[in-house]
Amino acid sequence: DKEIRVFDQTDRELLPDEELERFCCGDLNGASYKEQFESRAKVYALSPGKAVHIPVFAPHWARNSNNVSISLSINFGLPEADQEASVYRFNRYLRRAGIKPQPPGVSPLRDSAKRVALKGLNAARRVRG
Repeated sequence: DKEIRVFDQTDRELLPDEELERFCCGDLNGASYKEQFESRAKVYALSPGKAVHIPVFAPHWARNSNNVSISLSINFGLPEADQEASVYRFNRYLRRAGIKPQPPGVSPLRDSAKRVALKGLNAARRVRG
């Protein structure tokens, strides 16, 4: 048995854009745990055969009971999540350049331009070696 806590992936006080940018760039510890927001979690009690869906980018953590626990995590990428992650990755470049970027979803046109620009940067990197 275990408990799993799942937080709202859209709560930017809990999960700031900068932390999502780090996570989308490969830092699996890009988001930091904030104990003061613990009461915002939805708590699920899991036992053998039970499952919980964790939305893309949703912070979560689990606490085992006194027994050994084996979990199976099935991850699959949705095109929308991949597109959003691309915008976060490009925003990290902008932030490093001193620009405060708009998060994904504010401007579909701007998001599209960021995805194209990121593809170009990645292609240039591959050519450069």
